[in-house]
Amino acid sequence: MAENTARAAGVPEDKLPEIRHTDRPVPPTLNDKAMLQRLRTVWSSKLGEGIFDKGYQRGSMVGEDYAHFIYGQGIPSVYFMVGGTPAAQVAAARAGRGTIAYNHSPLFRADAEKSIQTGVLATTVALLDLMKM
Repeated sequence: MAENTARAAGVPEDKLPEIRHTDRPVPPTLNDKAMLQRLRTVWSSKLGEGIFDKGYQRGSMVGEDYAHFIYGQGIPSVYFMVGGTPAAQVAAARAGRGTIAYNHSPLFRADAEKSIQTGVLATTVALLDLMKM
């Protein structure tokens, strides 16, 4: 799929992606519980309790390479996601009037400006608090 997608995009044969199989599995991405609680408190305080989607349901099990950076290193960390689907679309989907396409779907539509602003603000607030350690 990767090779033919590249071909369809006009990538020359000698520049096609190299596919490698590995026996190295993706480790689980596990948040540090104490840090997560700390950041939830900070985000609630600075961004408002409404910043969390209480009705969020994980759509699937996914592998995330972020874990390779922290796994077995003793580095406390928190992996968080910033939503991007407009609130009206989320409400309609929860009422049974549509679905929400997740990232990597060709149907995914995000409110880019609001998502970027929220992500930058959440990251900045978290880092400023964590730098007090």
